[in-house]
Amino acid sequence: MSGARSSRVRAAPALFSDEQAAAVELARLTWQERNPAAFQVEESSSDDESEVEEGPKEDEERKESDHRPATFPWRAEKQPVQQHAFAPPRLRRAPPPAVDTPLDFFHLFMPHDFLQSIAGLTNAFAEQQHAADKENAASAAAANNAAQTWTETTAQEIEAMIGCLIYMGIVCMNATHDYWATLTRQPFVADCFPRDRFMELLRCLRVSDEEPGNDDRLAKLQQLINTLENTLLRYFYPGQHVCVDEAMVAFQGRSKMVQLIAKKSSPTGFKVWMLVDSDTNYVAAFDVFTGRKGRVKEAGAAGKVVLTLLDRLQPHCNHVVAMDGYFSSVQLCEQLLERGFYAIGTTRHNRKHFPKELLDEIDSKQRGESVWRQKKDSPLVVISWKDKKPVNFISTCTDPEKITSVRRWIDGEEKEVPCPEVVPLYIKRMRGVDVFAQRQSYNKIGRRSRKWFYSLLWYLVDVAIHNAFILCQPKHHKQHYDEKAFRKELMQLLVAQFSARKSHRMAPKRQRASLHTLHRNDSKRDCSECRPRLSNGKHGRQTHFQCADCMSSCACLIATTDTFKRLHKKEQMMLISNHPHTLHPLSNPSCFVSDLAKCSAAEHSAANG
Repeated sequence: MSGARSSRVRAAPALFSDEQAAAVELARLTWQERNPAAFQVEESSSDDESEVEEGPKEDEERKESDHRPATFPWRAEKQPVQQHAFAPPRLRRAPPPAVDTPLDFFHLFMPHDFLQSIAGLTNAFAEQQHAADKENAASAAAANNAAQTWTETTAQEIEAMIGCLIYMGIVCMNATHDYWATLTRQPFVADCFPRDRFMELLRCLRVSDEEPGNDDRLAKLQQLINTLENTLLRYFYPGQHVCVDEAMVAFQGRSKMVQLIAKKSSPTGFKVWMLVDSDTNYVAAFDVFTGRKGRVKEAGAAGKVVLTLLDRLQPHCNHVVAMDGYFSSVQLCEQLLERGFYAIGTTRHNRKHFPKELLDEIDSKQRGESVWRQKKDSPLVVISWKDKKPVNFISTCTDPEKITSVRRWIDGEEKEVPCPEVVPLYIKRMRGVDVFAQRQSYNKIGRRSRKWFYSLLWYLVDVAIHNAFILCQPKHHKQHYDEKAFRKELMQLLVAQFSARKSHRMAPKRQRASLHTLHRNDSKRDCSECRPRLSNGKHGRQTHFQCADCMSSCACLIATTDTFKRLHKKEQMMLISNHPHTLHPLSNPSCFVSDLAKCSAAEHSAANG
């Protein structure tokens, strides 16, 4: 290479402090250009005051701007906690007196009008789908399948399908086709629906009219959700104790609403917030979680879930709401007190306004001991109880000094462990959602699908069935009448005498004991067996004997056995004749032919004299 390469020297990078100072100066100059009058006032005020006097004033202003609110008024002194009595609304909420059967209770939550709407939406979607299949048929087989016309469904058929799905929840099989297979055929389902018709109904089932361009993630289920929300509290009002918790609907497909909760029995699926009556396990309200809106986590989102669910109940009725540590907080309990709701539940020590001194005090305590703090002039109490490890509770309706006991296994023995009043009350009242989830898992309806809305659809139908059982249970004083027995009665009433199979014309009942019998006629006719064997156009053998039922099957003496074997297979034949010796069963065909020949010879000799 001929020329020397010029050396380049990289400049030293600017310090961060210099860059920050330059940015501040640029911002000051920009503000000066936009507000010249304010800048002149600042200059005049700064020139009049000396630098010595400016320092202390700036410190005072900084202290005033850094002023923080006082700490939360927790006290270790007990104040009386007075809980008001439960005052339910005066409006009576009960099923009509005419409602008696399980089907009537089910129709309280799934009315006939809504089932007819489902049938109409299903027919509309099926016609649209079949038209698209005809246009986009990729092969001859697909074109043939698409060419099949859709038979419009009815509300009665939708009810029968739900009844079959309830049966499938009780008699579980992995593959839906197994209910029609030869070895595993289930008559309750197979006699009601042909396999292809049932699968086509499942594929085209729609419960809501989805408008194009709708951004609502639950648009495909909105009409069903609205129907349940309007009927859940119409015929039942919860008692004093209710609980709020989340339930999981198992689903492993693709959806923006899918959540993961590792501690649940179904960790992957849809999250549903539920408000359940603690005494009867009746589902009073629910809200499907559609996912986080935006990337930033919303502050106080868990507390808003509780307030949204409790908006369905009447305020100032003095309900006691049980919730776990995910929802509870000091701010939420104060908001519930303003609306006339009491609260009990566990809480987390990292919540805002939690008294941190309890954490240091509880470490030195033995198992069964507790420490507490109460808000000044309020029934709000925070309690730390020492079990195997410290457990924090928050309550607005219990006495922190009232001690009871719970049973615990210690060193292989079950012993009584002292605890505050809130502990057994929370354990008893917090299990409503878990009991519903447990019952629903035993006989849940529906079939697996890749489409997300089917999982939520069957879950909501299970909610309707569960609530119908809760309302129907007081009318049945039978022993061991559980939800499974209720579902068995309901599926039989839903299916009733419905059958989607094509009706065939039934043959009229015959007056004879046997269906096919031989009868001797006076006239002769060609034998049905010998006639096809003659190809030269000549007549075959003729015979007097003819089937009395078919009136078209004639058989000569030679071909009688073969003909009746072919035409009346596995049927018992009887020979009816005017001769007293010609009545013989065809259990042994060879004997029948010999006896028939003897009878014919005897008749011929008698006729000749």
